[in-house]
Amino acid sequence: MKQELTDRQMQVLGYVRECVRANGFAPSSREIMARFGFASPRAVTDHLNAIEAKGHITRSSGKARNIRLAHPAGGIPILGVAPAGRPLEAVEERMGTLDVNSMFGTPDSLFAVEVKGDSMSEAGILNGDYAVVRKQPSVPNGAIALAYLDGEATIKTFRKTAYGYRLEPRNPAYHPIEITSATRNFVIGGLVVGVVRRMDLRQGR
Repeated sequence: MKQELTDRQMQVLGYVRECVRANGFAPSSREIMARFGFASPRAVTDHLNAIEAKGHITRSSGKARNIRLAHPAGGIPILGVAPAGRPLEAVEERMGTLDVNSMFGTPDSLFAVEVKGDSMSEAGILNGDYAVVRKQPSVPNGAIALAYLDGEATIKTFRKTAYGYRLEPRNPAYHPIEITSATRNFVIGGLVVGVVRRMDLRQGR
């Protein structure tokens, strides 16, 4: 059971939650220090140690942004970056948590990726958005999917063809990617079920 927090600890935890809602990740220790006017990083560490000991957050070593909410409501893990453009090497690194108050249903099978590029702009998926993905090995024809091709990730419209599949952009400046039986290491990462914009997070939508 979580122990009761002091007033200051509640303020720090509230700021952490505010940053997660607004940015998708928690603040750094330096940002907490500046926000509350703490005299030294040690004061931040002491407060975070107490909040962690009482079960409200967890932390990992070796990273500047190492704070995680223990049980974020509607929290969806952000797992790296996925281009809406040319494929990019897939790196599944947890970058924070997207707190969207379960608007996409239970978060158990969901994750989010930050979108880079504008190849899906006509589908309303813009550079800097977070694409919310339901992890599944296949998607319906015509659906927008996160796909991995030779270890590289991309977000495109998925189409079945007579000879395989086609990953189609939604921007005429880009060309589709053809997938045939000769294409190796092609995997569907999941179905894109929604998009969250940073503005939406700030407004609490």
